[in-house]
Amino acid sequence: LLDRLAHHLERSGNRDEAARAYLRAGNLARTQRDFFRARELFGRIDQLGTRVNDPETWIRTQIALGLCARAVADHENARMHLRRALDLARSWHDETVLAAALEALGMLDFDAGDMSEGRDRILRAVDIWSAHDAPETSRALANLSYLLYGLGRYDDAISSAERARVEATRTRQPAAWI
Repeated sequence: LLDRLAHHLERSGNRDEAARAYLRAGNLARTQRDFFRARELFGRIDQLGTRVNDPETWIRTQIALGLCARAVADHENARMHLRRALDLARSWHDETVLAAALEALGMLDFDAGDMSEGRDRILRAVDIWSAHDAPETSRALANLSYLLYGLGRYDDAISSAERARVEATRTRQPAAWI
């Protein structure tokens, strides 16, 4: 339904709303592991030309494309999209978008075995999410526990996972709790 809604918004000339609807539809496809469909939906956002009018959606699209590429082990494209998102988020000065880019890039660092770099990125994301009392804090803490485990800091990894569980319970984020 979301992609049909996006299509109708696009046809009616409401490009900014269409871009946001395509982003939601693409993220839904991504969480359902339909990466081809997700990339197709995210590609529609680029074709709408809303980059200047709605930079947040554009940056979040770059993050989502990076996450899709990561999921199919296309690490080169993942890093390209996520670095672009990080640079754009920094220049746009939106901390929550910056946190999303940092966390995604931190998990790509995890995949590459660069635990220290990934830990530093995700620690920054946790700080940002926490300052905004964002529900994403629990997921970032859970991801941080993986990196700490990879560094051999087992007690810190357990502590981070426990903090993630507590935060997930508080903010009702069952996926992060699990």
